[in-house]
Amino acid sequence: MYWCNTLQPKEKVLPHVVEKILAQRKRCSILNQSIPEIELWDDRLWTFSSKSFLAHGNELKDENPEDHPVWITQECANRNHSQYGIFTNCVNTDVVDIDAFSCWIWMLETEEIQAFQHAVLFSKSRKWKESWIWKYHNKQWEKEEWITSSSE
Repeated sequence: MYWCNTLQPKEKVLPHVVEKILAQRKRCSILNQSIPEIELWDDRLWTFSSKSFLAHGNELKDENPEDHPVWITQECANRNHSQYGIFTNCVNTDVVDIDAFSCWIWMLETEEIQAFQHAVLFSKSRKWKESWIWKYHNKQWEKEEWITSSSE
């Protein structure tokens, strides 16, 4: 589990995270709470750069999630055979299949304190090998603190 605690808006940071995932020839699913969030990420991934776009699909417009290396959805399921599950907000962790993805990324902005506290409690309730907080600052990722699970 990785926590991306950003000082910049998620709309600027998440496309770069997705780019890095795709550069590794991996797949990801962006898990959202609402239809407006799906529409926001759909638009953002098409337009984040004037030089390129990030090809993706979403549950509102596309069929066959397995055909898309990036899948945007409200569902906490791995429909496109992703290695990475990306949360962009506070989610109902009771419905999350924790084994659906080999790596989880939780994108939060610094001021999203309630969502961050929720994420930390969720992480502490699991027994993962790694759970780090990373901060995006001055266009660089900085490794912050290790979150210890309550089962350690």
